[in-house]
Amino acid sequence: YLLKAEITNDICFQVFKGKANLEKNSYVELKVKEGKFLPKAVLYGTLSLKASNKPVTAAEAVAGVKEKTEGQNASDEKETAVFKGIIFQNLTLQTVNPIITADYFGYKNIKEDDAKVSNFPVTINEIALIANTESASLKVDLAINLMKDQFNGQTKFYVIGKFAPEEGIQKWKFDRLKFEEIKVAADLGGVKFKGSITMLDNDPIYGNGFKGMLGADFTGGISVEANAIFGSKSFRYWYVDAMVDNLNIPAGAITFKGFGGGAYYKMKKHGFTNSFVASGSNYVPDIDS
Repeated sequence: YLLKAEITNDICFQVFKGKANLEKNSYVELKVKEGKFLPKAVLYGTLSLKASNKPVTAAEAVAGVKEKTEGQNASDEKETAVFKGIIFQNLTLQTVNPIITADYFGYKNIKEDDAKVSNFPVTINEIALIANTESASLKVDLAINLMKDQFNGQTKFYVIGKFAPEEGIQKWKFDRLKFEEIKVAADLGGVKFKGSITMLDNDPIYGNGFKGMLGADFTGGISVEANAIFGSKSFRYWYVDAMVDNLNIPAGAITFKGFGGGAYYKMKKHGFTNSFVASGSNYVPDIDS
């Protein structure tokens, strides 16, 4: 026999740490064939997800319940990835192989804040579902807008869920986020930057963002390795800092043996440091700079 039921409410989509808003043509099929119970869900709609690799404490779980009345912005800022317009068509979940399939995954941008990684707006190039009998992943190809019209980071990341059968009941659970290398290239006129960066997660000084080493090619033929940070608190900021020595450039009575310094936005120099920054200058976020 066969029974079909329409789904009228939004559902929790734990495999991708999200919430699905379903269209009317979604349904659940309950079928018995040759004595075997074969349930199946066929879903159409949109998915909003908030995910990070940070463990959730009991206090944070309770705080999450209050989001509906207290707003979403503070919660969103704590998550590594926030997406609110993922489209799926004919997403099928069942108890026999293939356990999870889909005809289409895509994205519709509603406004800039609807797609973010570490509080930075992103442009999504492609979304694809990758699944087998043990895991299901959303593969997202995107560009991170580190600084409008100046710095962009290209990368792919995966929202990974694991299949976890428990006591005869099939369950999917969110597992982790996985980022590929974030590639950066920029041309600021007098200097060109190229390299890769990794993620900063709730740094006490820099907040969320990215840091790494970039190659810097200055006008005049000087090439150096530079440190870079792109951060986001209540505003976005960045710096790229370089140090070069072993030069021998005569300039009249002076011969330059090296130089150090950098370019920065919404930051200021604050003393000196021995950590990370190549020139030794210490940069801190400053909204008024």
